[in-house]
Amino acid sequence: MYSIYALGDPRDNTLRYVGFSSNVPWRYEYHQWDRWTNETKFEWITELKQVGSYPAMLILETGIVDEKEARRREEHWIQLYTDAGMPLCNRKAGAPSLEQLNLLKKNT
Repeated sequence: MYSIYALGDPRDNTLRYVGFSSNVPWRYEYHQWDRWTNETKFEWITELKQVGSYPAMLILETGIVDEKEARRREEHWIQLYTDAGMPLCNRKAGAPSLEQLNLLKKNT
């Protein structure tokens, strides 16, 4: 089962990132040290840590059975919050993931 979640900035209550995972607690921890997949997100989280804070997490949806549907729902929420003016630091929609880039690199 997959969940869609958002990470928010506790200083101003803006949402800064939307993602999906089958293991949300692990994924939250991963965001704390992942500097390779999204530099903008990492810089924002580092800035929070420097002032003694961490991203707030909000679960947007749960119980999604299939990964393809989870990706579709993630894109829905990204678009919704982008349209609402939230300063999301997600990669551009449709950009390849790190896994896809590694697979491409492996096959060339």
